[in-house]
Amino acid sequence: MIPNIKFKLKEIIDIVLLQNILDKFSEAAGLSSVILDKDGTLVANSGSRTNFCSLIRSSRGGCKRCISSDVYGSKLVIKSGKRKIYKCHAGLINIAAPIIIKDDFAGCVICGPLRCEEGKIKSGVNFDRLSKELGIEEQVLNRALNDVPMVNCKNIKSSEGFLLLLSDYIAELGAKAVQLQINPQFLFNTLNAIARMALLENALNTEEFIYTFTELLRSSLKNENSMVTIDSEISNIKKYFYIQKMKYEDIFDYEIDVEPSILNYKIPIMTLQSAVENSIINVLKNTNKNAAIKIIGRKNDSNQIIIEIIDNAAYDFEESTNSIIQLSNSNKRLKDDGIENARKRIIHFFGKEYGIEVKTDKAYGTKTKIKIPCS
Repeated sequence: MIPNIKFKLKEIIDIVLLQNILDKFSEAAGLSSVILDKDGTLVANSGSRTNFCSLIRSSRGGCKRCISSDVYGSKLVIKSGKRKIYKCHAGLINIAAPIIIKDDFAGCVICGPLRCEEGKIKSGVNFDRLSKELGIEEQVLNRALNDVPMVNCKNIKSSEGFLLLLSDYIAELGAKAVQLQINPQFLFNTLNAIARMALLENALNTEEFIYTFTELLRSSLKNENSMVTIDSEISNIKKYFYIQKMKYEDIFDYEIDVEPSILNYKIPIMTLQSAVENSIINVLKNTNKNAAIKIIGRKNDSNQIIIEIIDNAAYDFEESTNSIIQLSNSNKRLKDDGIENARKRIIHFFGKEYGIEVKTDKAYGTKTKIKIPCS
Protein backbone atom coordinates (compact mmCIF):
# COMPACT_ATOMS: atom_id res chain seq x y z
CA MET A 1 0.00 0.00 0.00
CA ILE A 2 1.38 3.41 -0.98
CA PRO A 3 1.08 6.13 1.65
CA ASN A 4 -0.49 9.49 0.87
CA ILE A 5 2.59 11.63 0.18
CA LYS A 6 2.47 15.42 0.28
CA PHE A 7 4.54 16.99 -2.42
CA LYS A 8 4.74 19.80 -4.94
CA LEU A 9 4.26 19.16 -8.63
CA LYS A 10 7.58 20.74 -9.64
CA GLU A 11 9.39 18.52 -7.14
CA ILE A 12 8.40 15.26 -8.82
CA ILE A 13 8.07 16.01 -12.55
CA ASP A 14 10.73 17.58 -14.74
CA ILE A 15 9.75 21.21 -15.42
CA VAL A 16 11.16 21.05 -18.96
CA LEU A 17 8.89 18.06 -19.64
CA LEU A 18 5.87 19.91 -18.21
CA GLN A 19 6.67 22.91 -20.38
CA ASN A 20 6.88 20.75 -23.51
CA ILE A 21 3.57 19.06 -22.72
CA LEU A 22 1.88 22.41 -22.13
CA ASP A 23 3.27 23.93 -25.33
CA LYS A 24 1.95 21.03 -27.40
CA PHE A 25 -1.46 21.21 -25.73
CA SER A 26 -1.72 24.95 -26.32
CA GLU A 27 -0.69 24.57 -29.94
CA ALA A 28 -3.22 21.78 -30.55
CA ALA A 29 -6.09 23.45 -28.68
CA GLY A 30 -5.29 26.98 -29.81
CA LEU A 31 -5.58 28.20 -26.22
CA SER A 32 -3.24 29.90 -23.79
CA SER A 33 -2.64 27.74 -20.73
CA VAL A 34 -0.71 27.56 -17.46
CA ILE A 35 0.19 24.89 -14.91
CA LEU A 36 0.07 25.92 -11.25
CA ASP A 37 1.48 24.13 -8.21
CA LYS A 38 -0.77 23.30 -5.26
CA ASP A 39 -0.01 26.66 -3.63
CA GLY A 40 -0.84 28.63 -6.79
CA THR A 41 2.80 29.07 -7.86
CA LEU A 42 3.34 29.16 -11.63
CA VAL A 43 5.13 26.02 -12.85
CA ALA A 44 4.77 26.32 -16.64
CA ASN A 45 3.31 28.85 -19.05
CA SER A 46 2.49 28.24 -22.70
CA GLY A 47 3.70 31.73 -23.55
CA SER A 48 0.99 32.12 -26.20
CA ARG A 49 -1.14 34.78 -24.50
CA THR A 50 -3.79 36.63 -26.45
CA ASN A 51 -3.21 40.29 -27.24
CA PHE A 52 -5.94 41.14 -24.74
CA CYS A 53 -4.22 39.25 -21.90
CA SER A 54 -0.83 40.72 -22.79
CA LEU A 55 -2.35 44.19 -22.78
CA ILE A 56 -3.99 43.70 -19.38
CA ARG A 57 -0.79 42.24 -17.92
CA SER A 58 1.25 45.16 -19.25
CA SER A 59 -0.16 47.25 -16.39
CA ARG A 60 1.03 46.48 -12.88
CA GLY A 61 -2.49 46.33 -11.48
CA GLY A 62 -3.72 44.17 -14.35
CA CYS A 63 -0.87 41.69 -13.94
CA LYS A 64 -1.65 41.28 -10.24
CA ARG A 65 -5.32 40.70 -11.03
CA CYS A 66 -4.51 38.07 -13.67
CA ILE A 67 -2.29 36.19 -11.23
CA SER A 68 -5.02 36.41 -8.57
CA SER A 69 -7.55 35.05 -11.08
CA ASP A 70 -5.34 32.03 -11.75
CA VAL A 71 -4.99 31.42 -8.01
CA TYR A 72 -8.77 31.76 -7.66
CA GLY A 73 -9.29 29.09 -10.34
CA SER A 74 -6.81 26.85 -8.53
CA LYS A 75 -8.73 27.24 -5.26
CA LEU A 76 -11.99 26.37 -7.00
CA VAL A 77 -10.69 23.02 -8.19
CA ILE A 78 -8.98 22.32 -4.85
CA LYS A 79 -12.31 22.79 -3.08
CA SER A 80 -14.35 20.70 -5.51
CA GLY A 81 -11.74 18.22 -6.77
CA LYS A 82 -13.32 18.66 -10.20
CA ARG A 83 -12.76 20.76 -13.30
CA LYS A 84 -14.36 24.19 -13.18
CA ILE A 85 -15.46 26.89 -15.62
CA TYR A 86 -15.17 30.38 -14.16
CA LYS A 87 -14.74 34.03 -15.12
CA CYS A 88 -11.49 35.91 -14.73
CA HIS A 89 -11.36 39.44 -13.29
CA ALA A 90 -11.89 40.90 -16.77
CA GLY A 91 -15.08 38.91 -17.32
CA LEU A 92 -13.70 36.28 -19.72
CA ILE A 93 -14.09 32.52 -19.41
CA ASN A 94 -11.33 30.24 -18.10
CA ILE A 95 -11.36 26.47 -17.58
CA ALA A 96 -9.42 24.81 -14.74
CA ALA A 97 -8.77 21.10 -14.16
CA PRO A 98 -7.13 19.57 -11.06
CA ILE A 99 -4.00 17.42 -11.11
CA ILE A 100 -4.56 14.75 -8.46
CA ILE A 101 -1.71 12.35 -7.69
CA LYS A 102 -2.17 9.52 -5.21
CA ASP A 103 -5.30 11.21 -3.78
CA ASP A 104 -3.37 14.42 -3.14
CA PHE A 105 -4.05 17.68 -4.98
CA ALA A 106 -0.73 18.51 -6.68
CA GLY A 107 -1.76 21.44 -8.86
CA CYS A 108 -3.99 22.40 -11.75
CA VAL A 109 -4.05 23.29 -15.43
CA ILE A 110 -5.89 26.43 -16.53
CA CYS A 111 -6.68 27.39 -20.12
CA GLY A 112 -8.31 30.48 -21.58
CA PRO A 113 -9.50 33.10 -21.98
CA LEU A 114 -12.57 32.46 -24.09
CA ARG A 115 -15.60 34.50 -25.08
CA CYS A 116 -19.07 33.01 -25.13
CA GLU A 117 -22.46 34.69 -25.64
CA GLU A 118 -24.73 31.76 -24.84
CA GLY A 119 -25.44 29.25 -22.09
CA LYS A 120 -25.30 29.64 -18.32
CA ILE A 121 -21.91 31.30 -18.27
CA LYS A 122 -21.52 34.27 -20.58
CA SER A 123 -18.42 36.36 -20.94
CA GLY A 124 -18.75 40.09 -20.50
CA VAL A 125 -16.03 42.73 -20.43
CA ASN A 126 -16.69 46.07 -18.74
CA PHE A 127 -14.42 48.27 -20.84
CA ASP A 128 -15.24 51.44 -18.94
CA ARG A 129 -14.28 49.90 -15.58
CA LEU A 130 -11.08 48.28 -16.88
CA SER A 131 -10.02 51.47 -18.65
CA LYS A 132 -10.40 53.58 -15.52
CA GLU A 133 -8.85 51.07 -13.15
CA LEU A 134 -5.91 50.01 -15.32
CA GLY A 135 -5.28 53.21 -17.27
CA ILE A 136 -5.75 51.61 -20.70
CA GLU A 137 -7.86 53.28 -23.39
CA GLU A 138 -11.22 51.65 -24.09
CA GLN A 139 -10.63 51.56 -27.85
CA VAL A 140 -7.34 49.75 -27.37
CA LEU A 141 -9.00 47.20 -25.06
CA ASN A 142 -11.85 46.71 -27.54
CA ARG A 143 -9.51 46.02 -30.45
CA ALA A 144 -7.42 43.60 -28.39
CA LEU A 145 -10.53 41.66 -27.35
CA ASN A 146 -10.97 40.52 -30.96
CA ASP A 147 -7.96 38.26 -30.45
CA VAL A 148 -9.83 36.26 -27.77
CA PRO A 149 -11.55 33.19 -29.32
CA MET A 150 -15.36 33.36 -29.55
CA VAL A 151 -16.82 29.92 -28.88
CA ASN A 152 -20.16 28.24 -28.26
CA CYS A 153 -21.14 25.94 -25.41
CA LYS A 154 -20.16 22.86 -27.41
CA ASN A 155 -16.66 24.24 -27.96
CA ILE A 156 -16.31 24.93 -24.25
CA LYS A 157 -17.26 21.35 -23.41
CA SER A 158 -14.71 20.07 -25.96
CA SER A 159 -12.00 22.29 -24.48
CA GLU A 160 -13.00 21.12 -21.00
CA GLY A 161 -12.61 17.47 -22.02
CA PHE A 162 -9.30 18.18 -23.73
CA LEU A 163 -8.01 19.91 -20.60
CA LEU A 164 -9.09 17.00 -18.42
CA LEU A 165 -7.10 14.59 -20.61
CA LEU A 166 -4.05 16.80 -20.15
CA SER A 167 -4.42 17.00 -16.35
CA ASP A 168 -4.94 13.22 -16.13
CA TYR A 169 -1.81 12.62 -18.21
CA ILE A 170 0.27 14.87 -15.94
CA ALA A 171 -1.20 13.09 -12.90
CA GLU A 172 -0.16 9.73 -14.37
CA LEU A 173 3.40 10.99 -14.85
CA GLY A 174 3.41 12.23 -11.27
CA ALA A 175 2.12 8.92 -9.91
CA LYS A 176 4.94 7.05 -11.66
CA ALA A 177 7.48 9.52 -10.26
CA VAL A 178 6.13 9.06 -6.73
CA GLN A 179 6.31 5.27 -7.13
CA LEU A 180 9.96 5.58 -8.09
CA GLN A 181 10.58 7.63 -4.97
CA ILE A 182 8.98 4.99 -2.71
CA ASN A 183 10.28 1.71 -4.12
CA PRO A 184 14.02 2.43 -3.64
CA GLN A 185 13.63 2.23 0.15
CA PHE A 186 13.38 -1.54 -0.16
CA LEU A 187 16.58 -1.52 -2.21
CA PHE A 188 18.38 0.67 0.35
CA ASN A 189 17.38 -1.65 3.18
CA THR A 190 18.58 -4.69 1.22
CA LEU A 191 21.93 -3.07 0.39
CA ASN A 192 22.47 -2.09 4.02
CA ALA A 193 21.72 -5.66 5.09
CA ILE A 194 24.32 -6.95 2.60
CA ALA A 195 26.85 -4.41 3.91
CA ARG A 196 26.30 -5.59 7.49
CA MET A 197 26.78 -9.18 6.36
CA ALA A 198 30.06 -8.17 4.67
CA LEU A 199 31.20 -6.55 7.92
CA LEU A 200 30.45 -9.73 9.90
CA GLU A 201 32.45 -11.72 7.35
CA ASN A 202 35.32 -9.19 7.62
CA ALA A 203 34.94 -8.22 3.94
CA LEU A 204 35.72 -4.57 4.67
CA ASN A 205 36.21 -3.45 1.05
CA THR A 206 32.87 -4.95 0.08
CA GLU A 207 31.18 -3.22 3.03
CA GLU A 208 32.62 0.17 2.10
CA PHE A 209 31.74 -0.34 -1.55
CA ILE A 210 28.09 -1.11 -0.77
CA TYR A 211 27.67 1.81 1.63
CA THR A 212 29.24 4.19 -0.90
CA PHE A 213 27.04 2.84 -3.68
CA THR A 214 23.94 3.18 -1.51
CA GLU A 215 24.65 6.83 -0.72
CA LEU A 216 25.32 7.61 -4.37
CA LEU A 217 22.13 5.84 -5.43
CA ARG A 218 20.12 7.73 -2.82
CA SER A 219 21.46 11.01 -4.18
CA SER A 220 20.81 10.09 -7.82
CA LEU A 221 17.15 9.35 -7.08
CA LYS A 222 16.48 12.88 -5.87
CA ASN A 223 14.39 15.00 -8.20
CA GLU A 224 16.56 16.24 -11.07
CA ASN A 225 15.27 19.78 -10.55
CA SER A 226 16.81 19.88 -7.06
CA MET A 227 19.59 22.35 -6.36
CA VAL A 228 22.50 21.26 -4.16
CA THR A 229 25.73 22.88 -3.06
CA ILE A 230 28.88 22.39 -5.09
CA ASP A 231 30.31 20.82 -1.95
CA SER A 232 27.58 18.15 -2.07
CA GLU A 233 28.22 17.55 -5.77
CA ILE A 234 31.96 17.11 -5.16
CA SER A 235 31.23 14.71 -2.29
CA ASN A 236 29.09 12.57 -4.60
CA ILE A 237 31.73 12.70 -7.33
CA LYS A 238 34.32 11.36 -4.88
CA LYS A 239 31.97 8.45 -4.14
CA TYR A 240 31.50 7.89 -7.86
CA PHE A 241 35.28 7.89 -8.45
CA TYR A 242 35.71 5.42 -5.57
CA ILE A 243 33.23 2.98 -7.13
CA GLN A 244 34.74 3.29 -10.62
CA LYS A 245 38.30 2.79 -9.36
CA MET A 246 37.17 -0.29 -7.43
CA LYS A 247 35.63 -1.58 -10.64
CA TYR A 248 38.50 -0.77 -12.99
CA GLU A 249 41.35 -0.98 -10.45
CA ASP A 250 44.15 1.46 -11.26
CA ILE A 251 43.40 2.26 -14.91
CA PHE A 252 43.14 5.99 -14.16
CA ASP A 253 43.89 8.57 -11.48
CA TYR A 254 41.90 11.64 -10.57
CA GLU A 255 42.48 15.01 -8.93
CA ILE A 256 39.97 17.51 -7.55
CA ASP A 257 41.08 21.12 -7.21
CA VAL A 258 38.11 23.29 -6.25
CA GLU A 259 38.36 26.62 -4.47
CA PRO A 260 36.76 26.45 -0.99
CA SER A 261 35.12 29.84 -1.64
CA ILE A 262 32.69 28.36 -4.21
CA LEU A 263 31.62 25.25 -2.30
CA ASN A 264 28.46 26.77 -0.83
CA TYR A 265 27.06 27.97 -4.15
CA LYS A 266 24.17 25.98 -5.64
CA ILE A 267 24.20 23.86 -8.79
CA PRO A 268 21.57 21.50 -10.29
CA ILE A 269 22.02 18.03 -8.85
CA MET A 270 24.04 15.46 -10.85
CA THR A 271 25.52 18.14 -13.13
CA LEU A 272 29.11 17.02 -12.60
CA GLN A 273 28.48 13.29 -12.84
CA SER A 274 27.46 13.39 -16.52
CA ALA A 275 30.76 15.04 -17.47
CA VAL A 276 32.80 12.74 -15.23
CA GLU A 277 31.08 9.68 -16.72
CA ASN A 278 32.14 10.73 -20.20
CA SER A 279 35.72 11.32 -19.10
CA ILE A 280 35.85 7.87 -17.52
CA ILE A 281 34.56 6.35 -20.78
CA ASN A 282 37.28 8.26 -22.62
CA VAL A 283 40.14 7.11 -20.40
CA LEU A 284 38.93 3.50 -20.51
CA LYS A 285 39.31 3.58 -24.29
CA ASN A 286 42.73 5.18 -24.03
CA THR A 287 45.87 3.06 -24.05
CA ASN A 288 47.80 5.75 -22.15
CA LYS A 289 48.91 4.18 -18.87
CA ASN A 290 48.98 7.61 -17.23
CA ALA A 291 45.28 8.28 -17.85
CA ALA A 292 43.93 10.97 -15.56
CA ILE A 293 40.87 13.08 -14.88
CA LYS A 294 41.05 16.47 -13.21
CA ILE A 295 38.26 18.66 -11.84
CA ILE A 296 39.05 22.35 -11.42
CA GLY A 297 36.64 24.84 -9.86
CA ARG A 298 37.19 28.61 -9.76
CA LYS A 299 35.39 31.95 -9.57
CA ASN A 300 36.38 34.17 -12.52
CA ASP A 301 36.67 37.96 -12.76
CA SER A 302 33.08 38.19 -14.12
CA ASN A 303 31.70 36.78 -10.87
CA GLN A 304 30.94 33.45 -12.52
CA ILE A 305 31.78 29.96 -11.35
CA ILE A 306 33.72 27.85 -13.84
CA ILE A 307 34.09 24.12 -13.24
CA GLU A 308 36.18 22.15 -15.72
CA ILE A 309 36.39 18.37 -16.04
CA ILE A 310 39.51 17.51 -18.03
CA ASP A 311 40.76 14.12 -19.20
CA ASN A 312 43.93 13.33 -21.13
CA ALA A 313 42.43 10.56 -23.24
CA ALA A 314 43.50 10.94 -26.86
CA TYR A 315 41.23 9.04 -29.26
CA ASP A 316 39.51 9.41 -32.60
CA PHE A 317 36.06 10.51 -31.45
CA GLU A 318 34.81 10.73 -35.06
CA GLU A 319 35.07 6.97 -35.39
CA SER A 320 33.60 6.21 -32.00
CA THR A 321 29.94 5.27 -31.66
CA ASN A 322 30.07 6.72 -28.15
CA SER A 323 31.39 10.13 -29.16
CA ILE A 324 30.12 12.85 -26.89
CA ILE A 325 30.00 15.76 -29.30
CA GLN A 326 29.28 16.47 -32.92
CA LEU A 327 30.91 19.45 -34.59
CA SER A 328 29.23 21.64 -37.21
CA ASN A 329 30.36 24.81 -38.96
CA SER A 330 29.03 27.17 -36.30
CA ASN A 331 27.83 25.09 -33.41
CA LYS A 332 28.76 22.36 -30.96
CA ARG A 333 25.77 20.12 -30.32
CA LEU A 334 26.00 17.85 -27.33
CA LYS A 335 24.98 14.31 -28.15
CA ASP A 336 25.25 12.73 -24.76
CA ASP A 337 21.83 12.74 -23.08
CA GLY A 338 23.25 13.21 -19.60
CA ILE A 339 25.28 16.30 -20.50
CA GLU A 340 22.49 17.69 -22.66
CA ASN A 341 19.98 17.33 -19.82
CA ALA A 342 22.42 18.97 -17.41
CA ARG A 343 22.92 21.84 -19.87
CA LYS A 344 19.14 22.38 -20.17
CA ARG A 345 18.72 22.41 -16.41
CA ILE A 346 21.47 25.01 -16.00
CA ILE A 347 19.80 27.21 -18.63
CA HIS A 348 16.42 26.70 -16.95
CA PHE A 349 17.71 27.81 -13.56
CA PHE A 350 20.21 30.50 -14.55
CA GLY A 351 19.54 31.65 -18.12
CA LYS A 352 20.96 31.14 -21.61
CA GLU A 353 24.27 32.84 -20.82
CA TYR A 354 25.18 29.82 -18.68
CA GLY A 355 25.53 26.15 -19.53
CA ILE A 356 28.02 23.48 -20.57
CA GLU A 357 30.61 23.53 -23.33
CA VAL A 358 32.51 20.44 -24.48
CA LYS A 359 35.75 20.59 -26.45
CA THR A 360 37.53 17.48 -27.66
CA ASP A 361 41.03 17.31 -29.08
CA LYS A 362 42.23 14.06 -30.64
CA ALA A 363 45.72 14.56 -29.29
CA TYR A 364 45.02 15.89 -25.82
CA GLY A 365 41.60 14.70 -24.65
CA THR A 366 38.31 16.30 -23.62
CA LYS A 367 37.53 19.39 -21.56
CA THR A 368 33.99 19.92 -20.27
CA LYS A 369 33.40 23.47 -19.03
CA ILE A 370 30.45 24.22 -16.75
CA LYS A 371 29.50 27.86 -16.21
CA ILE A 372 27.03 29.01 -13.52
CA PRO A 373 26.50 32.34 -11.72
CA CYS A 374 27.64 33.19 -8.21
CA SER A 375 24.12 33.24 -6.78
